[in-house]
Amino acid sequence: MGYVRPERAKRPANRPKWPLQSLRRPVWAIRFFEIHDPGAFDEHFFNGLLKLEAPDPGALEDLLASGQPLKLRPRPDLMDGADPRDQAIYEARERENVRRAHAFEALQKREVFVGIPETELDARLTELFRSARTTLQEGGANTLYLALGFLSWTREDRDGQRYRAPLILVPVSLQRKSARSGFTLSLHDDEPRFNPTLIEMLRQDFELSLGTLEGELPRDETGLDVAAVWKAVGHAIKDIKGWEVTEDVVLSMFSFAKYLMWKDLAERSEQLRENPVVRHLLDTPRDAYPPGAPFPQVRELDQRFDPKQVFCPLPADSSQLSAVLAASQGKDFVLIGPPGTGKSQTIANLIAQSLAQGRRVLFVSEKIAALDVVYRRLREIGLGEFCLELHSSKARKLDVLAQLQSAWSSNGQTDAEQWRAEADNLKRLRDALNIYVERLHQRRRNGLSLFDAIGTVSAGHDISTLEVAWPTADQHDHAGIEQLRHAVDRLEVNAQAIGHATLAQHPLALIGQGDWSPTWQQQLITAAREVLPAAQATIESAEAFVQAIGLPSPALTPDTCEALVILAQRLPSAAGHDWRFVLRPDARTLRAANTTLSSSSA
Repeated sequence: MGYVRPERAKRPANRPKWPLQSLRRPVWAIRFFEIHDPGAFDEHFFNGLLKLEAPDPGALEDLLASGQPLKLRPRPDLMDGADPRDQAIYEARERENVRRAHAFEALQKREVFVGIPETELDARLTELFRSARTTLQEGGANTLYLALGFLSWTREDRDGQRYRAPLILVPVSLQRKSARSGFTLSLHDDEPRFNPTLIEMLRQDFELSLGTLEGELPRDETGLDVAAVWKAVGHAIKDIKGWEVTEDVVLSMFSFAKYLMWKDLAERSEQLRENPVVRHLLDTPRDAYPPGAPFPQVRELDQRFDPKQVFCPLPADSSQLSAVLAASQGKDFVLIGPPGTGKSQTIANLIAQSLAQGRRVLFVSEKIAALDVVYRRLREIGLGEFCLELHSSKARKLDVLAQLQSAWSSNGQTDAEQWRAEADNLKRLRDALNIYVERLHQRRRNGLSLFDAIGTVSAGHDISTLEVAWPTADQHDHAGIEQLRHAVDRLEVNAQAIGHATLAQHPLALIGQGDWSPTWQQQLITAAREVLPAAQATIESAEAFVQAIGLPSPALTPDTCEALVILAQRLPSAAGHDWRFVLRPDARTLRAANTTLSSSSA
């Protein structure tokens, strides 16, 4: 295990380049605590960090490794409403300088003290509890760790500033039975680890290797050998001025996502370049990604793909099916859609299609909820045994082996011949239905389809119908139908210009014949020839009648002629009666009184 003093450290000539221009250096050691005064550690804590009073971190780790939960409590001198007798006892012990012994005694009772007041401790633990739970639900990974020991160092380019990074990171979780019961600390399912980003920072910035700590950590009978880890780090930095290992124990949130991504890109960039998408992101990120093969046209899916080639157990529309089949042909693309448009269902179909083609699928998501939704859909359609969950608590070795055993022992009831028969039957039914679709959208000579016609009729259901018929649907071509539309438009313009009332009084308004024929034409001409003599006879008869009864000569209009006809019909029945009262000014009143009298007599 070697080391290099910081002032002599040089950047290695063969240091790997950063794979992505936009990917900066990893955040070394997860969190560096910049402290000007090494003794003022507590004053520079963030709200998300809690320093625990652990006089024996090794014993603390052993208790957690044995599965025993630890109660987190404030020191007795900081407890709200503490018993004065306890306070006196505590102060006496403080005078005897047994604070460390008091904390060790509490640890034997599976209690750990935190040097902040009780109300603040509860608020800080609640914040950590909620943040850890949210991160686990959304990202599928635990980020709450107990940091055992810190490396403290300085840099030449920043005089007077000290940095601290955690060494051992033990995954833990917080629990509480109720809001008043307080929090307990227990070991999480993940494995403890040495700070990986600290290892990388020491290697790159100071050419310092930590030897065996980069692999499996040393262990004792009950868990990690914390003292051995600290001793190895101390031995590596013993000759570097200003560097030291402290035995602080801190509870906080830590994340390795960016570091792991950087490490993967740095160590496996050539292998990752075998993938065209990754190669494009690494080498030509500013250029447009080549489109590749086009998407299958939604109107051609049934013609291009036989049902034997489609393995989509969940419902899908044409656009979703086009995406699934494009992926099955090796096309790279991004599927975008707002919530509720069926993205997870399409992903489940895409996975099923790929499995049927003998492919392996890695489904990755930033949030665990997206993984669970797709997995649930696959499980409901009988493909759950083909899924290997590699996130959260499912990533443990025993859980992975159990999933593999379940998949190996599962038996499926499949019959290839029955599948082919069902696929052939589906093809016949699909082709028969497609005939209706083709006829519905078939364009005639006039450019219209039955679908267009149904839409036009449905949209104009409140318009008066004018029955127009032709022998066949191909009676007119596109130019002919446009001429008919132009004629209708002109009729509408003329009707609006002269008004509907004027149009109803037009001399030709009484013509009801719509079809021309030679017979109809001859009848019309004969009737027209007979109109003039009949009209002349009517005029002469009206004038003679008016003179005979002594009325002034009126203008002969259709209404006047009709009134004269009625008068001529009524005069014979009025003979022998005195009708002069009709000409009196109060004739209407007399008539009404007569009507009332007649009704009473009856």
